[in-house]
Amino acid sequence: SWYHVGHVDQLADVGDFLTTTIAGASILLTRTKEGIRGYFNTCRHRGHLVKSEPEGNASSLLCRYHGWNYELDGSLRSAPYAQDEIGFDKCMFSLTPIKVDYWGPLMFANLDVNAPAFMERFHELPTQAAGEGWQMGDGFRRVPREPYTIEANWKLVIDNSIECTHCTLTHPSFARTYNVKMPVYEYHQCENFSYQWGPAQVEQRMGNYQQWYMFPNTIPVRAGGLVYDVWTFEPLSATRTRAG
Repeated sequence: SWYHVGHVDQLADVGDFLTTTIAGASILLTRTKEGIRGYFNTCRHRGHLVKSEPEGNASSLLCRYHGWNYELDGSLRSAPYAQDEIGFDKCMFSLTPIKVDYWGPLMFANLDVNAPAFMERFHELPTQAAGEGWQMGDGFRRVPREPYTIEANWKLVIDNSIECTHCTLTHPSFARTYNVKMPVYEYHQCENFSYQWGPAQVEQRMGNYQQWYMFPNTIPVRAGGLVYDVWTFEPLSATRTRAG
């Protein structure tokens, strides 16, 4: 599966890196001179995290357990005492790669390096979204926000987020802004994503509400024609979910 992991602005300069988690696995993305690369954030020596910081900039990727040091392209630069090991070949111990792909400036990662490209899986999405007004030009910039924890199972969070029959009672201010009553509020199921749409209430004089769901945990939102939001929901346990 493809997971939203960030915005290219976060890796603007050579040496910039970020770490995140996919399905319980820590991953590391960094910008090299050739472009953005992704790896399992796991040292090939004893499995320690290569980078523990959420983001930063480094000329190389140093594991602070035993000092194995990797180039930004994932190849092993040096390993203390390795010269004493008979038959040790640095080329055999590069960081394990993952696949990175893009929708505009949005970065997605897949733990399977042989997975079909992002656009092969979501080939309908960019055209459909653009037809509904979702545009990601040069002005599409990231605004940081603090993630928070929801005391609920991630699948329940997703199920709640992709229907709005509860909105009138649970989100009254949202229901005053957008018409959430069926059949005016529409739901559409596409091949690998779903889409829902609700018109603004006439007196609000603003754009519509639009939301896409990309399995398993990414929800892009366009509200009022002005605000673009991309939500990800990460399972922390069976009863806790990180929203960010």
